Amino acid sequence: MGILDLLYKEHRLMKRALNVIEVASLHLKQGKEEAIDPMLNSANFLLHFSVGCHQRKEEEIFFPMLHNRGIPTDILEVMHIDHRAAEDYLQDFIVTLIRYEGDEHRLLSALIWKASGYLWFLRHHLEIEESIFFSRARNLFSNKEQGMLLEQFARWEMEHCTYCSWIATA
Repeated sequence: MGILDLLYKEHRLMKRALNVIEVASLHLKQGKEEAIDPMLNSANFLLHFSVGCHQRKEEEIFFPMLHNRGIPTDILEVMHIDHRAAEDYLQDFIVTLIRYEGDEHRLLSALIWKASGYLWFLRHHLEIEESIFFSRARNLFSNKEQGMLLEQFARWEMEHCTYCSWIATA
């Protein structure tokens, strides 16, 4: 497995969590309150894994390597800005979700609105990364270099990410 395979795998995991939030939103609209637990679990997963692990690995390891290979700074800065925006969307969504769960059911419309905004934004961001950065990176790194990046990711994960160790086996 190369570094890009790992990044695609992580994106698939995030997309699964987004799908759970989307289905849970539909169920909540239909009055199925039991959908709140999978929605909250998925949001927490995304907070800890996507924000706490995946984005940080990209920003601290992958993006600098892309920059060293000629990807312009301004393009990479857009990805950093997107990461902060996705984090803000998610945190706002989680706050509304917790308030809704805490018996503020009048917030259903706001919750659905914030969920759909976050879903759209993160899916769009993942698509940009995959279609622009990952496709370009295939031509920028040899198999040996991808292996070295994988080793850097593994070291980073051991130090910083509790989710990564069991996700790697998923």
